[in-house]
Amino acid sequence: MRPRRIVALGWLLAACGAPADAPPDAGAPPPVAAAPNHPAAPRSTALPRLDFGELPERELDARTCGACHARHADEWKRSAHAQAYVDPLFVQEWSGDPFCSDCHAPRAADPRAEPALARAGVDCATCHVRAGVVHAAQVSGRAPHPSVADPSRAPVGLCASCHQFDFPRGEGTPMQDTVAEWRRSGADRGCVGCHAPRDSDHTPHDFPGHRDPTLLAQALTVEGEATRDGWSTDVVLRLRADRVGHAVPTGDVFRRLVVRAWIEGREGNAAEVRLARRFDIDGDGRWHPREDQRVPPPGAGERVVELRLPDSGPEVAWSIDLWSVSPRIAGRFDDDVTLSTRMASGTLRSRSSRSPGRSRPSPPP
Repeated sequence: MRPRRIVALGWLLAACGAPADAPPDAGAPPPVAAAPNHPAAPRSTALPRLDFGELPERELDARTCGACHARHADEWKRSAHAQAYVDPLFVQEWSGDPFCSDCHAPRAADPRAEPALARAGVDCATCHVRAGVVHAAQVSGRAPHPSVADPSRAPVGLCASCHQFDFPRGEGTPMQDTVAEWRRSGADRGCVGCHAPRDSDHTPHDFPGHRDPTLLAQALTVEGEATRDGWSTDVVLRLRADRVGHAVPTGDVFRRLVVRAWIEGREGNAAEVRLARRFDIDGDGRWHPREDQRVPPPGAGERVVELRLPDSGPEVAWSIDLWSVSPRIAGRFDDDVTLSTRMASGTLRSRSSRSPGRSRPSPPP
């Protein structure tokens, strides 16, 4: 049986260990571990003292943490982490393999035998509780529970256990390569810089990702040109990664960009290209990388898409959608499964390719 990964998908509670109304630790001495019995400290409100003892993280849930960390808990409820096990796409596709549920239901040893723990998804305890103690990047010493400052809660390392791993039967071949892409990009912002940017004394916990229109709109810059050639039109789009620290798309191996273009008003005659990682699968079920057509991380070049349209006109429309799966299998999914999100769209003014003195043939009647 494959050993379960130590799952730490979420992000740090920047003030974890402090009551919700406690002041931030700005200017305080370096954080230190709180003693297991957590001696009394002056507090402005009378909060009940929580004695975690040696309870494992599986005994806690987000409601417990939300009593003091209400803002974090409310944000988490909107996150993909909260929906990790109940997301309709995962529900429909999961075969029961623990390789998947280790990250989608990390608090359940057997998700089908422990449905309540499985439905918790990736919650507070998943990332912050070990052996009855809350671990955070920094602690205030004022919390009503044992807590410890733990440098391993640093965002990139924390995310890597579920966003950087190899194929189950393909050691050395990344199935998800997001953290390695980030390292190769040389980006100066880590994961939280884009997905949980700190606001004053608060680190948000809704973690927008690949379905968030705002983030997607910032991920790419697109330059293009359209050239009429007789009755056809050639379209060239240059895609560059912008405010991201990884390839686009990143993460799940089945994600792809669908780039389409058409003469304005004639979308039925659109041409398209799909950008993804592609693999060969051998007789033993091992995946071997064949090509990577995604948009590379910032600083690693651009992806040029060339499309030939079967007709011509003064305006060319284009769009880029992020799909969670290949569009060719979309019909097998239920209506409540979100499969694609619009990333970008625009129009181009087409120009003629005719050189001086060259006649252009008349269109057929």
